Amino acid sequence: MIVKDIRQLSEIASDVLLTIGTFDGYHLGHQKVISTLLDEAKKQNCPSVVVTFLNHPREVILKKPVPYVMDAEAKLELLDASGVDYVVALPFTEELRHMSAPAFLEYLGLLVCTLIIGYDFRFGYRGNDPASTLDIPVIQVEADLLDGHIISSTLLRDLMAMGDIKKLNRCLGRPYAYKARVIHGYGLGATMGFPTLNLNVRPNLYTLRKGVYITKAHIRGETYESVTSVGDRPTFPGRPFSIETFLLDVEGNFYDEEVTLEFLGFIRDEMTFDSKQALMDQIARDVVTTKQYFSTQTESLQGESNG
Repeated sequence: MIVKDIRQLSEIASDVLLTIGTFDGYHLGHQKVISTLLDEAKKQNCPSVVVTFLNHPREVILKKPVPYVMDAEAKLELLDASGVDYVVALPFTEELRHMSAPAFLEYLGLLVCTLIIGYDFRFGYRGNDPASTLDIPVIQVEADLLDGHIISSTLLRDLMAMGDIKKLNRCLGRPYAYKARVIHGYGLGATMGFPTLNLNVRPNLYTLRKGVYITKAHIRGETYESVTSVGDRPTFPGRPFSIETFLLDVEGNFYDEEVTLEFLGFIRDEMTFDSKQALMDQIARDVVTTKQYFSTQTESLQGESNG
């Protein structure tokens, strides 16, 4: 259950297991914290509660934007789907920033029997209140590692900026996904033989390296192999930052439909072409690369099933 008004928490009469965090990206480290929360909640027969923030606390503290790994609503959906009883979504404000750890727990109005925290969790104003000093049991979950590096939201942002989709997906334990709605574009793709779906741009998209990607598009319960371009379209200056996806071997009107794109691989950086024909030729090569990727994946799966 997703809760956006803490007054609803008054309905919880029993003690709860609680964890708090930004959970941007909901990577394997975050999943480890949630798994610990669920295990302890089962042992203690208490409801499980996750408190997360709709904006990044560093935006309030540093007074500047922070690049996001994922959209806040997508994060809430993943947390809710994890099996926890309550996902409490709060805007991080100056008021919350200046609260001490005990004051924040009092603000929530919950009877907390155990607090579950991540390896780098900081509590209270300026992180001055160690969670261990609270008058409740605290379980700190160790960091999750990948290739010797701590999996963190910062690492995810770095991997997105590098276009290292393979490692990004390993850190997430799932393909990186972007959910958006199909909007009207300029129709340039159709004039080149590659009609694309233009998607609305969310802030977390700016974290991703500009270029062309191998993707899967989920629309209306169907899954389509696709090629996706993210960036400024430098061959046609004056056009805004965009995300466009070309569905392989599929045609149809998808305007206003919701699309979930899964990013599977990086093909190339954004490029400027001398002519429309040169761009068309490159898109054709991108399509071939994408088809080869999916063909290889299919052959690999067939080999495993026959083995």
